[in-house]
Amino acid sequence: MQASKKILITVAGVLIAFLITSVFIIKEDLQAVVDNYGAAHRYIAIPTEFFDKLKISANWDVKISQGRDHKLEVINPDSLNAQLQNVDGTVHFAGDSTAQLRVARVTVPRLQSIEAKGNAVVELIDFTQDSLNVSISDSVFFISSDNSILKMPVSTSGRARMEVRTNPN
Repeated sequence: MQASKKILITVAGVLIAFLITSVFIIKEDLQAVVDNYGAAHRYIAIPTEFFDKLKISANWDVKISQGRDHKLEVINPDSLNAQLQNVDGTVHFAGDSTAQLRVARVTVPRLQSIEAKGNAVVELIDFTQDSLNVSISDSVFFISSDNSILKMPVSTSGRARMEVRTNPN
């Protein structure tokens, strides 16, 4: 075999080894980034008792869905100093308008009312019941997606917005 072919095969082997090593290193780094992101955006369950009313203020992004149990989950409740209280069946999402956005998920079998103010974003998803009272004010954005609610009186004030989405299927 000629010397040039031997050199070419050796260089190709070294490049392939370098490529395989680089892929494994990038994979490990990417996995570390994904794990860190997942830990920072993981929902943590907050112990709660019966509730059928929600009062949301300030910078909250709350997604509400229907389920058998009363569940309240928040992303990083410790680092955000989230202030949640259940007083007489009403869960209060407290905070101030200068705080960082807090994200929560609520699962509840039935809701009587939702009151939101400040810069909150509230999304009611796939809910079925007879009636629900909604009161939104300030810069609240209320989204109703694929719900079946017979009577839903809504009172608004300020720059509050409401969007109703339905699934055509």
